[in-house]
Amino acid sequence: MDNFKKYILLILLTFLSFISCREKISLEYALNNPDEVTELDLSNSKLNSLPKDFSKLKKLEKLNLDNNNFTEIPSVLLELKNLKTLNISNNKLQAIPKKLAELKQLESLDLSQNNLGKIPELIYNLTNLKELKIANANIKTISPQISKLKHLQHLNLSWNKIRLIPKEIQKTDLKQFIIHNNNIAIMLRDSLQELLKSANIQFDLILTKDTATFYINKGAYYHSLNLLNEAKYFYNKAIDKKADYALAYRNRGVVYQFQNKLDEALRDYNKAISLKPDVPVVYYNTGIILLKKGKLKEACYNWQKSSSLGYKEADKLLQSYCK
Repeated sequence: MDNFKKYILLILLTFLSFISCREKISLEYALNNPDEVTELDLSNSKLNSLPKDFSKLKKLEKLNLDNNNFTEIPSVLLELKNLKTLNISNNKLQAIPKKLAELKQLESLDLSQNNLGKIPELIYNLTNLKELKIANANIKTISPQISKLKHLQHLNLSWNKIRLIPKEIQKTDLKQFIIHNNNIAIMLRDSLQELLKSANIQFDLILTKDTATFYINKGAYYHSLNLLNEAKYFYNKAIDKKADYALAYRNRGVVYQFQNKLDEALRDYNKAISLKPDVPVVYYNTGIILLKKGKLKEACYNWQKSSSLGYKEADKLLQSYCK
């Protein structure tokens, strides 16, 4: 019996070794046997280009180029029309070629840890995408065009600079949405509530705890649900952590204004302006409070300032009260 067990174990180890070797096939092997290769892992290979004959890999469905030195997506890669999974994270990309949209079979795309600055518009034309990762890529906005990705189930935009979540994201098939460690301060209320209503969506807004950013986002979450006292509690915590956090004063001022605590709101708005004087909505709200206090001249001054910073809503009040 012992010899039999050893024999079975040897067969098993040989089989596992074979699988392991096949999973880590070399680029040279792949190019010499293109019809056999459907998956290729070239991560951590110090690559900055791909050979021209890479296009021979017509049956390639899964490609991992993580942690290399690519400054652009190789044009030869765009000829692989059967590609379903592409990981080119942790490279040096700053732009994505429009022709990537021609890879219509793509279901999973990872562009994380590249300094892209925005989600490339062409991404929204990859309508078969089920998984999209663009974490830590200096992204600031999510376009309403996200609604075009009807089959999207997993979205990771963590560690970026995103502030708002468009309501159009509800039109996807999201099951998991990871967006922690961003600059989200004012959530679109209906969008957030609809997302949270779905038990099938894991909405990950967890941030590094005990930081000002963590508390401002917790406050914004409760604020979006109209739980004002809870929101104010976390804005207070944010200010405790970072005394010069203009956004925390601004958001807490909104809470006070909704609670009709006008003196406290005015104090917070003035503090926010002193820290960051280029936010038009703060002047707009300040003007509304001053109007309620009977200080029309000062209200008009603030609305004029808001208007000069491009806030069109202020123009309506200027026409109504400050002729």
